[in-house]
Amino acid sequence: MFNYRSKDQVEKIFNVLKNEINENRLRVHTQYNVDAKLFVDFLALIIQSEIIRAMRKKNLFKAYSVKELLFELRKIKRTQMDGQVIISEISKKQKMIFEAFEIEIEGIHSY
Repeated sequence: MFNYRSKDQVEKIFNVLKNEINENRLRVHTQYNVDAKLFVDFLALIIQSEIIRAMRKKNLFKAYSVKELLFELRKIKRTQMDGQVIISEISKKQKMIFEAFEIEIEGIHSY
């Protein structure tokens, strides 16, 4: 029974990699590029899995899909002028997402 659960989890992870991260084909010519692309895809998969885990923990799937959540956060802009970091205004939705992920809004200035 354990093997079937493990197999199911692996299949789901590959499904996320193939369909949600959009990695159907590698389209590269050298082994070095294959390795680099697979490494970046692996990092993206880890980040995606952590986002899903946090969304389940905080019950955010009632309000957002992963793509909707990332689209909402993508609206935040960071600019640097005269050595000072300026962040665009944070909306209520974005504040709620930061709270769910336990990220302090003041802390985003340091990224």
